[in-house]
Amino acid sequence: MAQLNLLSRFDARNAVLACRDTFLAEIVREAFVLAAFAPEILHSLDADIEAAGKQAKKIRLMDEIWREADLPRLPGFVERIDPSDFDSVPAESFGLGDGRPRGCDAELLLVLLAVNGVESLTSASGYERLADSEVSRVLLDAKGLPMPKRSTVAKYLALVSPRTMKLVHEAQMRQVLAEDLDDLRRLTVDSSAVAANSAWPTESGLIAGHLERASRLLDRQGKLSDVTWSSKLVTRWLSKLDRWHTAISLVGSKRGAKAERKALYRKLLRTAEQAHIRISAGAKACAERLEDVCLQPSHSLRVNAMMEQVDQSLAECAKAMSSAQCRIFGQKTVAAEHKAYSMCDPDAYMVEKGDRDPVLGYKPQFGRSQHGFITCFEVERGNPADSTRLLAMVEQCVGHTGIALAEVSTDDGYTSTDNLDTLRQRGIGKVSFSGAKGRRVIGEELWNSEEYKELRDDRAAVESTIFTVKYKFNLRSFCRRGLPGVRMELAGTIFAYNLWRTAYVRRHKREQESGVPLAA
Repeated sequence: MAQLNLLSRFDARNAVLACRDTFLAEIVREAFVLAAFAPEILHSLDADIEAAGKQAKKIRLMDEIWREADLPRLPGFVERIDPSDFDSVPAESFGLGDGRPRGCDAELLLVLLAVNGVESLTSASGYERLADSEVSRVLLDAKGLPMPKRSTVAKYLALVSPRTMKLVHEAQMRQVLAEDLDDLRRLTVDSSAVAANSAWPTESGLIAGHLERASRLLDRQGKLSDVTWSSKLVTRWLSKLDRWHTAISLVGSKRGAKAERKALYRKLLRTAEQAHIRISAGAKACAERLEDVCLQPSHSLRVNAMMEQVDQSLAECAKAMSSAQCRIFGQKTVAAEHKAYSMCDPDAYMVEKGDRDPVLGYKPQFGRSQHGFITCFEVERGNPADSTRLLAMVEQCVGHTGIALAEVSTDDGYTSTDNLDTLRQRGIGKVSFSGAKGRRVIGEELWNSEEYKELRDDRAAVESTIFTVKYKFNLRSFCRRGLPGVRMELAGTIFAYNLWRTAYVRRHKREQESGVPLAA
C-alpha cells in the first residue's frame, strides 16, 4: 500500500521503489538516495549538459557568421574566419532558448552513470541489459521519455565532467560518514592490471596500421576541406605492408622461422620507410594549403582534429619502425618508453605484476576503507611503480573524506623508508607493509605484534574489493580509450561500486542492530 501511495505521485524516484529487488534496481535506488543527500550532484550534471549545449550553440553561431560573411569573396584574396577568432567569447556566456526538449535530464543522466558503472552502456550487451530492465522502463515511463538510442546514451555519458565525478565521490564519502557506515580512518592500498581496449601489439601491425590510418585521415579531411591528396604508390605500398604483416604473423616457431621473419621485416621496413616519407610530405603539403582555405568553422575544427591524428599516427609509426629496427636487426633491447603499444589507445602501456602474464593496459590504484568503501583511486600514464604512488593515494583519501587516517596497510610493492617516515610524520600511527622488505623497514618488534598481524591480515580485503570491482562491476578491461576516458570510466565504476557497498553495509548494520536478518 505504501508503494502504491508513493507511485500515485508519478515521481521517477518513487516509481523505482516499486521495482523488483534486482541488482540494477538497488544501484538506481541508491543513486537517488545519494542525490537527495547531496542535491549539488544533480545541479552539476545539469551544468554539464548545459555546457555542452552552449558549446554546440557557439559552433552553430560561428557557422552562421561564416555563411553570412560569404567568404572568401574575391578569388586569390583570402579572407577567413577561424575558430580561434572566437576564443575571447566563452561558450558559457551564451543563453539557451526553448529549443527541442532534452532527451536526458540530470536525474536520468545520474541513473545512466550508475548503470554504466555496472556494465558499459556503450557496448551492445550493456545497452541491451539496460533496455530489458524493469527499472529503466519504469523510470522512462515516469518521465514520459522513450528509450534513448545507444549513441544518444554514449553522447550524454561523455558530457559528464571530471569535476562532477569528483563531487560525486566526495558526496558518497560524506554520506558514509553521516550514516555512520564507516569511520574512514583505515586505508588499505593495492593496484591491479586492467586491460586496455586494444589488440595485443605487434610492431608489423602497428607500422602498417598507423600508415594506413594516416593515409585514410588525409583522404577524409579532403572531403571536408577540398584539400585533397592521393598517391597510387602509397596505395600499393599499404597493400604490401598488410600482406607482409599477415605473413609475419603466420611464421610461427618452425625451423628457420627467425630467418624468415627477419627477411619479411626487412621488406616491410624498407617499404614502410618509403610510405612514411611520402605520407609525411603529403600531410605537410595539405597543412600548408589548409592555411589558405576559408573553412566553415565546424568543419575547420574537425579537419584540425584529423590533422593532429595524422601527425600522431606518423610519430607512432616512426617509433614502431625504430623499435623493430633495433630489436630485430640490431639485437638490442628497446626501452619501454621508446616503444609503440597500441593503434587505438596511445596511453596504453605494458603492465607486469609479479609472475603474472603481462597485460597491455593500465594499473589503477585502489584504496579501501575498513568496511569496504573505495575512498581513493587513480590511474596514471606509464603505470608508475606502486611505491611512488602511496603518498598521493593517502593525500587523495584525506582530501575526499576530510578524515585523518589512523592506519595504512599495503603490500611489499609500496615499501620504502621514505614512505614510512613521511606517513608517520603526518600523524598516522600504524603503517604496515607486508613482505620481506616491509619486515626490514618496520622492524621485528612491530612486525610480530598482534596489531600489525591484524593489519597484514586485513590487506587481503582490498584484493577481495578489487576482485569485486573487476568481476561484479565488469572492469576486467576498459571500454574507453586514452587516459582521460579511462579515468572517467574508472570513476564511474567506483561510483557504482560504492552505491552497492553503501546498500550492503547499511543492510548489514540494520541486521546487527535488530538481531533479525533482513530480506535480501
